[in-house]
Amino acid sequence: MGFQSGFGGTSPWVDTGGGGGGGAVTAVATGDDDRLATFSAATTLAGETNLTFDGNTLTVNSGLVRKITTVSGTAHTVAAGEYFISMTSTDVRTVTLISAAAGIEIVISDSGGNATTNAVIINANSGDNIQGASSLEISTDYGVVTLIAIDTATWMVK
Repeated sequence: MGFQSGFGGTSPWVDTGGGGGGGAVTAVATGDDDRLATFSAATTLAGETNLTFDGNTLTVNSGLVRKITTVSGTAHTVAAGEYFISMTSTDVRTVTLISAAAGIEIVISDSGGNATTNAVIINANSGDNIQGASSLEISTDYGVVTLIAIDTATWMVK
């Protein structure tokens, strides 16, 4: 299936032939420039008014929902796409970060409220560091740490 786009934000995407799957996309509603498109039905592609990408910057003009992972055990390895790690156990807890990649942000919390007695230990992935160290501890009850990867090996505390 080939597509052609209109310019100036006035023309929708137009199906120029082909197709496949359950049907062919025939048009995009509200096809202004830089909008990201989503399927609102099997054959309807819609231009998102609150979500745009100009090739460099993703702009969200409405609520942003990030993934919250609740961990009731004592150990967790962060997976791609996880944002907020809520450690609910009151025992000593260990969180191992994913490999650093510039721009990733991860929030880790002592949601169990027992870090003064049993810390939440955050370990960098093998070969990475957290501000030059291999680990960091949350040792305040209900403490929260936000980490941002600044390159492919370094996490910084925000």
